Amino acid sequence: MNKLQLLFIRACKAKNPSVRVKSVYKRFYNRQYYNERDMAAILLTVVEECYPIPARKLIDELNPAHAWLYEKHDEKLTYHHHVLNVLITHLRLADASRISGWIYPAWVRNSK
Repeated sequence: MNKLQLLFIRACKAKNPSVRVKSVYKRFYNRQYYNERDMAAILLTVVEECYPIPARKLIDELNPAHAWLYEKHDEKLTYHHHVLNVLITHLRLADASRISGWIYPAWVRNSK
């Protein structure tokens, strides 16, 4: 697990994950153009290495009938945006202690 992948996982666990993930992508990949398809491919490699999703669960979550779980009232999601939301949610809810090389934030380490 490299440091960039850890940054993406930490961004997924933030309070506003879509903004943080977009910020990490722009910082390290392309400042001018944000591509949801490329971002979904990057997050998919992180998910495959850290927290593999069973194929049945992934197909079920990517079903268009479940898109209402990830969209807001006034916007319709594109397919790549929906995939990105599913992957962010999967990483966000995963256990951080299973990651090799994971460093907890200072406020967590000092609170013990």
